[in-house]
Amino acid sequence: MKRKTFLFGLCLSLLTLTVAAQGREVLLEKSFPNKRTVNIKTISGDCLFKRGTTDSITVLVVAELSPAGAVETVVSEEGTALTLQERWVRDHSSGNILWTITLPEGATVNASSLSGDITGEDLKGEFKGKTASGDILISRCEGSFSLRSASGDLTLKNVQGSLSLNTASGDITLNKTKGETRASLASGDLSAEDAQGSLHFSLASGDGDVDVTVTGPSSFRTASGDMKVSLNKSPSADLSVASASGDASLNFKGNPMNGIFEMTARKREGRIAAPFSFEKQETFTEWGEEYEKKSVRRGGSSVKISLSTATGRVEILER
Repeated sequence: MKRKTFLFGLCLSLLTLTVAAQGREVLLEKSFPNKRTVNIKTISGDCLFKRGTTDSITVLVVAELSPAGAVETVVSEEGTALTLQERWVRDHSSGNILWTITLPEGATVNASSLSGDITGEDLKGEFKGKTASGDILISRCEGSFSLRSASGDLTLKNVQGSLSLNTASGDITLNKTKGETRASLASGDLSAEDAQGSLHFSLASGDGDVDVTVTGPSSFRTASGDMKVSLNKSPSADLSVASASGDASLNFKGNPMNGIFEMTARKREGRIAAPFSFEKQETFTEWGEEYEKKSVRRGGSSVKISLSTATGRVEILER
């Protein structure tokens, strides 16, 4: 352990010398032993969280500022928690700041920034991130993640665990995620490639285009956009795909189409399309509008698969 600590300190010192040679300021360079939680608030500084090889939390803050000394770093410790804050102390100042924080496995992160970006790499633990206009990128991580942004984008790559995602006007992109995932967007778009688990995606006015494996109860909904869902495997749990005024489609990509299918659309303005015939067809009235519902059970599966729209098109595709 002493040898690892020495080598880490040597690498950190070399990095500091390189930064100084490039004309940047090192605002903070310190290791904090026996810490399990880091809380950080920045104004415009970017945050990079990485997994380390020791039990300490290490912090390196590098800045390019005009004028020099325009930013102070505030540090406080309480028990196993470390709290960090970025404070701009001069008027008419500008610059770039990067907080690089190395964490032990299983650490907890609470990070927030106004306009800075937040990045997490190779982490294992609990992570909460919040920005106003900054982006959040999480890659090669495992644990519990709660990510929020007003206008920034959320991107997750090779992430496993419990995922809670929310953005107002930003986009959400998922690539190779696994676990229970809840994503909510107001006006942004959502795309997913190889997302697995119990998935609940809700959009207000954006479009959704997702490639998924459904292993738990799942729902894919948008109000005024289109929702396209492609299945890498036949679903093993109930799922629903819906759009109020847009199209809702479900592509089985050649996988067996078994289950209890129910497709609903407004009778005059909506359309229903499927590569198989239905056993039952009925009409009903809701909020003064007449709807058409078609249903069929295929194979021995009891999984319920429902698609619905008001004025758009609902469609099941074989491939």
